Amino acid sequence: MTENNTENERLGVFVSTKNLLKQTLDKKYKINFNGNSEKGILTGFSEIDKITKGFQNGELNTIAVRPGIGKTAFLLSLIDNIAVYNNKKVGVFSAERSARKIFTRLLESSTGLSLSKINAGQLTDSQKNQVLPVIKNYSYAQIYIDDTTNPMAEDIIEKSKLMAKNGVEIIFIDYLELITTNLKSKDKACSKEGFCPIVEAFKNLAIETKIPIILFSQLSKPIVYNNRFKYTPDYINEISDVLLFLNRPEFYHINDIDMKEKGMAEVTIAKIREDTDFTLTKLKFVESLDKYTDY
Repeated sequence: MTENNTENERLGVFVSTKNLLKQTLDKKYKINFNGNSEKGILTGFSEIDKITKGFQNGELNTIAVRPGIGKTAFLLSLIDNIAVYNNKKVGVFSAERSARKIFTRLLESSTGLSLSKINAGQLTDSQKNQVLPVIKNYSYAQIYIDDTTNPMAEDIIEKSKLMAKNGVEIIFIDYLELITTNLKSKDKACSKEGFCPIVEAFKNLAIETKIPIILFSQLSKPIVYNNRFKYTPDYINEISDVLLFLNRPEFYHINDIDMKEKGMAEVTIAKIREDTDFTLTKLKFVESLDKYTDY
């Protein structure tokens, strides 16, 4: 290359290496120039992210959990991973717990200390070093919580649209069985199923807002459905783009029978869009912190 050609290629401005890669490399090198956009919003759990590629925009993800397993702990672990460590704007609808209780549990699980101890101001130097960075992280985190009790699906949808319009990148709804509605489905069969119009409306919400909607569903213990998913009704299985089941064998004393490790939790990935092959992933439930971590 001649000196003149080199001079002609000078840009005369500050330029990022990302832009230089675009300009320099052949198109056959399919580099993801938008960070993790192809992976969606990562959950922070490596085994789950490897399979699902994260929560994708415009999709409804349903997480089904039996009572007592640790639904709230899993929800808060996801919020923590996504909002604090992945710097995403997160919206949360919590009909079960107040915003203050949610934030208290986030602080306690992240520090390992009770809120009363933190507020007492009698922390050791080691505890201060543990607490202050967490408080700083949460001061920067963008988590928006609506804790309306007895919520209507219609209200959640309108508020979600407003959140998305203001930059919220993912929305969690906790949980389906606490939500009421006057919505009717065009599908008469769906309208006859109590929560089907709500699930259908949340799927449409994900499509319209172009962000992931994460819907928690608390499984009724006695009900076993006659389908391959066993514990969820057909409308949840069909409408959800992604379906996950959270389980802790230890809670049901299955560990004692199967000799599974203490504290092990399981997330069964039952459906990813059209793929309905069951995949079992493992997490660690840290009981002392009431949170989930990588196994």
